Amino acid sequence: MSTHSQSVKQLNQLGVEHHLAGHLPQAAEIYRQALELEADNATTHNNLGFLLAQSEQLEQALEHLRRAVQLDPTLANAHANLGQVLSLLGNQNAAQTHLIRATDLQPENPQNWYNLGRIRLLAGKSPKAISALQQAAKMQPQNAFFLRELSKAHGLNGDYQHALD
Repeated sequence: MSTHSQSVKQLNQLGVEHHLAGHLPQAAEIYRQALELEADNATTHNNLGFLLAQSEQLEQALEHLRRAVQLDPTLANAHANLGQVLSLLGNQNAAQTHLIRATDLQPENPQNWYNLGRIRLLAGKSPKAISALQQAAKMQPQNAFFLRELSKAHGLNGDYQHALD
């Protein structure tokens, strides 16, 4: 690994530390420094896009997340984050496409299945939502959020018995 790549990796790690500590402006600045060193780093674009989405700067987030997916189509987190932002912007079909891709790339991640189920509910596709939410609940059977959404999906599908289970 080159010194240049190590610096970008270190900046990303530092950015994540600030991000997790809630220091969003500092984290954003660090991610931008990493992009100055390596403009085509998918992980950095994903990290900055996720941070911008949390800061409700959705159009800017969309730019970075699309770039991350373009640079590395196998980066599951970038597809998941892009799906979430597209959903917030009202584009449920495109959101589903990216969340499906995230579940294909990381089928063991229950959060991706949950997010896909929620997007499918928003799109009025309760049977498909049920399938995705069942996957999430099977992986984390004690997760109240997963179970609540699964119950809601059953209710919207007219299956009131399973909605109450």
